[in-house]
Order: sequence, then C-alpha cells, then structure tokens
Amino acid sequence: MTPEDVAAWLRAHPGFLAEQPELYRLLAPPRRVHGEELADHMAAMLSAERAASREMADAAREGRASPPAPAPPCWR
Repeated sequence: MTPEDVAAWLRAHPGFLAEQPELYRLLAPPRRVHGEELADHMAAMLSAERAASREMADAAREGRASPPAPAPPCWR
C-alpha cells in the first residue's frame, strides 16, 4: 500500500478518523515553520499528550502510580 493509496482511501472515507479518535495519538502532525500558529500549538499539545500517555503506560506496566498529568497551559 502506498501513501497515495492511503490518501485516496481517506478521501473516499472522510469520516474515518472522526470514528476512530484513538488514532490521533498515533499520527504525527506536520510541523510548520511558517504558517498557522494554531497548527504549531496543536502539534505541541499532541506531543505532550503522547508523552503523558507513555508515562502512564510505563507506570502501569511497572506497577507504580503515576501522578496525573498537568493540564496544558491553555486549559488552566
């Protein structure tokens, strides 16, 4: 399967990602050097969420409690 095949399939099934929200944690958002600041902010939030999720998963595997992840600055 090529990237073009995936893109064509997603175009044919535009609701797929909305129906599979857990996949957003796996996707790598594009980094924008010049462009919308919102996209950069969202990429940073996703990166932080993934790091927190990895820490919680590691803690669970090791049988230790992990502190709750702090809320992103925009949610405080």
